[in-house]
Amino acid sequence: MRKLKLVVLIAAVLVMGFALSACNNDTPAPPPTGGGGETAGGGTTATAPDEVFEFNIVHLVAFEDPLHLSWEYFANLLEERSEGRIEVNIFGNRVIGNSDPEAAEMVMQGIMHMTSTPASVAAGLGNVPQFRVFDFPYLFQTKDELAYFLDSPLFMEFSAELEAATGVRALPGYSIGWVNIMTTFPAYSYTDLQGERIRTMASDVQMAYINSLGASATVVPWGELFTAVQQGVVDGLITSIGLMVSDRFFEVCTYMIRSEAFANVHIPQLNVAWYNSLPADLQEIFDEAFRDFVEYARARIGAFGIEAIDILASEGVTIVEMDAAERARVIELTQAVFEEFGDDAGAGTVEAVQELFGR
Repeated sequence: MRKLKLVVLIAAVLVMGFALSACNNDTPAPPPTGGGGETAGGGTTATAPDEVFEFNIVHLVAFEDPLHLSWEYFANLLEERSEGRIEVNIFGNRVIGNSDPEAAEMVMQGIMHMTSTPASVAAGLGNVPQFRVFDFPYLFQTKDELAYFLDSPLFMEFSAELEAATGVRALPGYSIGWVNIMTTFPAYSYTDLQGERIRTMASDVQMAYINSLGASATVVPWGELFTAVQQGVVDGLITSIGLMVSDRFFEVCTYMIRSEAFANVHIPQLNVAWYNSLPADLQEIFDEAFRDFVEYARARIGAFGIEAIDILASEGVTIVEMDAAERARVIELTQAVFEEFGDDAGAGTVEAVQELFGR
């Protein structure tokens, strides 16, 4: 059903996009509510029992990526548990939009209803700097620490700020893998990165991390990255092992340093007006399905990260493990990032995370 409707839905989304661009840029069009009056608690009243609520998800990853497959799992849960009253459409693999900021903007404007993007995109969407805390090298050191923080009240404080500013709610998400350094040239140590152009996101902290290792951080939109590497615009990139496989970067990069300085944390973002348009029983179904989706995504993406190491090796990528001495040296070098940009995540945020883990 979702595939059959894809062309029609893309056309509809493009029409909505043109309409929005014609409006005053300072006043985004209000998100669709799906009908019904809101109650004080957010759920709607007086909705027909057979009313169907269309739910549009947008993301950038390839259709074979475990994140897309997790979105499919979520879609099936919603449609089955709602008995068809929530109808889900998924726009993946850059079918609509070419960057994570575009996806987040579409959710804020109500063109789409949900996405997940790197945490720094959520930070930029509503000027909520706390979401940048995930970019700090070696601040989070295990997947259990990440999950504990994402499920914490401290994270939900960040979400409340984003919702107040944008009408978009950040929900506890997942890591799509620990970030490593992949290059087109032989790189057996961070010392081999000197002067080389390594792609990062448009994050001061990520850029400072790469620059602290002696490389030259270069920002390239994700949708343009493969071509940029292929054409020599950059000499390498940082991203998760899973994305190295699903986006086939092994075709243009032949070395990977397994640095694992931070995780590529994705923050699910939900259009609150759409959610509030649901009757109370569908909100409950949505909430339960979302919790199951996150648990599923964390497990499936984590398993793929382990499998991806073997896939990269089988494709001829030289995988370089950092020994304890080199890791200690890199951690020492990257302390400059905290000194220069420690308040980039908001005053006291880094310290609050360190305190959460007893450091």
